[in-house]
Amino acid sequence: MVFVSMLMGVLSYYFFSAHVFAEAISLERQLVQTIASQASVGAFAKNEFISTEVIQGLLLNRFIQGVRISSQDGFSVEQTKKSGLDFADAVIHPLYSPVYPEESIGIIHVILDFDSIRKKSTNEALLNTGLMLFLILIAVIILVTMFHHLLGQPIARLVKEMAEMKPGNGKRLSLDERHVTDEIGLLTRSVNSLMNTTDEALSWARRFSDALDNVSSYIYIKDKNHQYVYANRAVLEFFHCSSEELFGSNDHQFFPQETADKLWEMDNRVLLNGENLHGPLHVHPFDLDSLVFWDVKQPIFDENGEIWGLCGISTDITKRNQLEEQLRQAKEYAEEASRIKGKFLAMMSHEIRTPLHGIIGMAEMLAHTPLNPWQQEIQRLIAQTGRALTDIVTGILDFSKIEAGKLVLEQSSFSLSSMLADIESLFHHQAVEKDLYLTWQVDESVPDFLRGDLFRLRQILTNLVSNAIKFTRLGGVRIQVSLDGEGEVGGGCAVLLQVVDSGLGICEQDLVRIFEPFVQANSSFSRTFGGTGLGLTICKQLVEAMNGRIEVSSIQGKGTTFTVRLVLEKGEPHETILPDLPFSPLSLLVVEDDAVNRMVIQNLLEYDGYTVTAVSKGSDALKRLEVEPFDVVLMDLHMPDMDGFETTRCIRMLPNPIAQIPVIVLTADTTEFSHDLIRQAGVDAVVTKPFSLPKLQELFVQVLAPGEKNPFVVKPIPILSPVMAESEAEWMCLEKIDGWQKSIGDEKFIHLLNEFKQREMQACHEMVVCLETGDLKKLASLSHGLKGAAAFMGMTRLSALSGQINGLARISDSVNEHQQLREWVVSCLELVKHSCNVIEHWLLKKPLES
Repeated sequence: MVFVSMLMGVLSYYFFSAHVFAEAISLERQLVQTIASQASVGAFAKNEFISTEVIQGLLLNRFIQGVRISSQDGFSVEQTKKSGLDFADAVIHPLYSPVYPEESIGIIHVILDFDSIRKKSTNEALLNTGLMLFLILIAVIILVTMFHHLLGQPIARLVKEMAEMKPGNGKRLSLDERHVTDEIGLLTRSVNSLMNTTDEALSWARRFSDALDNVSSYIYIKDKNHQYVYANRAVLEFFHCSSEELFGSNDHQFFPQETADKLWEMDNRVLLNGENLHGPLHVHPFDLDSLVFWDVKQPIFDENGEIWGLCGISTDITKRNQLEEQLRQAKEYAEEASRIKGKFLAMMSHEIRTPLHGIIGMAEMLAHTPLNPWQQEIQRLIAQTGRALTDIVTGILDFSKIEAGKLVLEQSSFSLSSMLADIESLFHHQAVEKDLYLTWQVDESVPDFLRGDLFRLRQILTNLVSNAIKFTRLGGVRIQVSLDGEGEVGGGCAVLLQVVDSGLGICEQDLVRIFEPFVQANSSFSRTFGGTGLGLTICKQLVEAMNGRIEVSSIQGKGTTFTVRLVLEKGEPHETILPDLPFSPLSLLVVEDDAVNRMVIQNLLEYDGYTVTAVSKGSDALKRLEVEPFDVVLMDLHMPDMDGFETTRCIRMLPNPIAQIPVIVLTADTTEFSHDLIRQAGVDAVVTKPFSLPKLQELFVQVLAPGEKNPFVVKPIPILSPVMAESEAEWMCLEKIDGWQKSIGDEKFIHLLNEFKQREMQACHEMVVCLETGDLKKLASLSHGLKGAAAFMGMTRLSALSGQINGLARISDSVNEHQQLREWVVSCLELVKHSCNVIEHWLLKKPLES
């Protein structure tokens, strides 16, 4: 306002000066014109009296001091108010004729009092200027008042309200109705809108922060100087500090030097190279045990695409790692238990089937002798009991095999009608004995030749038919085969197989658990009919392994229906032509250590017309093969001295044609592991004890069929590289080594390993000496000892190679074969050193990996 007043004063001063000057000039001009108009009459008339009257009248004006009127012809009249006035300073103005206005008739000289004129003009100007200043002051006051009312007060109010506003407190600027549409209203709405946006952003930021604080993982942000600029609650609690203490600091304030340097290096890979890092991170905080985190680090870019920091998320997986280690150990223990269980089942299978074979064989031999009716019944019960026990053992083994996931389904074309006819023939006598009918029927729309696992499908139907006959007293059993639905599924054939009986039936509460293992529909059934309750469980598992489904429906007292739904491929018709045997009767060599089984097999085969030579040991079999021709060797698997594997491998190393003789293994061991070893040893076929003569005769036809034989060649075991590889698991039993290490500890196991290395290397050197001296008997003894020791230590490849040396040393009497033995002994020496080095390397490496 002071500035406005000063501006008004300057303007007033300039206005006053201009007004005074203009007023004086205007007054002077008016006076001269008035005087000229009055004096023109006297000059025109040239009358002194008139001119004097005019001059006296003019002098009455206080601004005129003197007047002279002169005509052109010399007439002149003058008069002044006081003497001494000079007309030289007078104002001159022409005089014109009153008759002829354009005609000049003379001149008038007027002496004016300019000081009075200026004084008057000044007084008037001052008066006008004062009035104007007063009006301006009033206007300024009015304007100031209006400005204060219209702008000052609202702005002051806004400033005061804005001082009270803070993000998140919900306060807003009030809006006066008078300012709804003006700039104040616009400013108010803009500020309120900005605060709403700020509060909303703050609310989302708070929610986001709360969410991150509730996350158990450690979330943080660092700038390019490795300093923390954000951390969630988990990080603050981990470091035991506040955000103010954490922000602006780096890892060197919270971790030991080694750990902090490692974190700094990792952060540099993100901040300098823009890498995305993720993986396990081992850290050692102050006063804490080692922790394991799953760490993720990613770069953060600014609007220019430059890296300004990183975001990290660390999840504590220490307990998870410990749990995984516990689970790994539990898995190893479970696998070891499963392996032990498998070995136990294999042993039990062998131990049970071996006497069973003798019992059933003796019963069959007894059937070929003259018996009275009572003795025949005893013989029948013995054979029936033996077969029932065989079925129980088979069921338990099948169940164990399916549980272990070792069931392998084979695919081959087969005739559906032939399979059903075989099943009918198998159970014909049982049905007749109970006065039951047993029939089968196949719908015409079902193809006769299908493709699938014939053995397992026959096992399913055999089990269902056996149960149906067992639990049926009146009526009979019917097998029905038809198409399921439309019959075509993905190029296959949807088949519906049903076994329908008119037996006892199953109550409703038992139907829901009929397929559970070791469960029978009624506890009294096990006492009445026997069995383990595994048959239907195995059927269900086999059907599901074939991607099928089995269902049951029953009405007590009226019968039961089992329905199997399978999708089988359509098979191709084939004709089986059994070739004639090359000669008859066949000459057979039976290798069996059990005296009863040896007698049973020999007597059954001789009764059937075969020429049989029986020995109890593998070494005896090798000696007989060298001096006597045989058509087929029937080889037991588990024997003392030399087992069936070693004996078969040694046969394959004999000169032709002995090496090409068919070998059929007779075994009570039904595990897949044994079958793998059997195939690797060069065996032609396998028969599980107890066996049937028709099955054995069928195998004779197959193994003696004419055609090119693939020679079995047993090569020396190659020496592997000293680097531990996955493939070495095939020749090194790491489970056994790991079991030794866990049971006796690293120090004792390494001591045991060193003793083994020294002892067996000495044995290998002695074997070389035996070759030089020709002492094959001692060589066989040393290799046999090395074989057992290597197996004990888990060195399966070394054990196998020692077994080969042992087998060849027992049958070798030719100097030509000493070279082969020498190569194997040298390989054996290298393999002892290599196996020990590999185990030591594995023991040292294992803690680093864990």
